[in-house]
Parts: sequence; C-alpha cells; structure tokens
Amino acid sequence: MGFKPGQSGNPAGRPRGSGIPKTKDLREKLKELVSIEIDGLPELLSQLEPKDRAAMIVQLARFVLPRVGDLTAGAVVDEENPSAAFHQLDEFLGIERQA
Repeated sequence: MGFKPGQSGNPAGRPRGSGIPKTKDLREKLKELVSIEIDGLPELLSQLEPKDRAAMIVQLARFVLPRVGDLTAGAVVDEENPSAAFHQLDEFLGIERQA
C-alpha cells in the first residue's frame, strides 16, 4: 500500500520543484562567487606552470564542454618545439605570459 506517483503522505507539504530554501540560498551565493572569480581566471592561469595550467584547464573543461566518446588525438606536437602547444593555448585563452 504505497503512495501513488506524485503523491506523498503530506498533501500540504512543500510544492514539487520549489526546492529547499537553504539549497537555493547556497546556489545563489555560489553563482555570485563564481561570477566574481571567473573574471580573474586568465590571470590565475597565467601564473601557473605550463603543466599545472594544462591540468587546470582540463579540469575546468569538464564543466563547460560536452562529454564525448573515444577520441583520437588530432593535434600533433612539434617534437622540436613542444611548448608551442601551450603558446597556442595561451593565445586561444587570451593569456599573455611574461618572458
């Protein structure tokens, strides 16, 4: 004798989709924090070592790029100048590194 889908034992309870007030407040505060911090991201990334910068970008990309299945790497790294890939990434992100 369970409940029917969409019903609960408390008909006067919280409406469906209204969310928990503390969770809503936390989400709003996190949105504000991310909005403030995102503007400083290029500066933060420019201060990191190349391998750390690449690792951070990979981690952040999970939140903005769609997941894909197996990929074959299409980029070819010049063995004579492997740091060129980082320079291209910096250029793409608009990061100016000091020499």
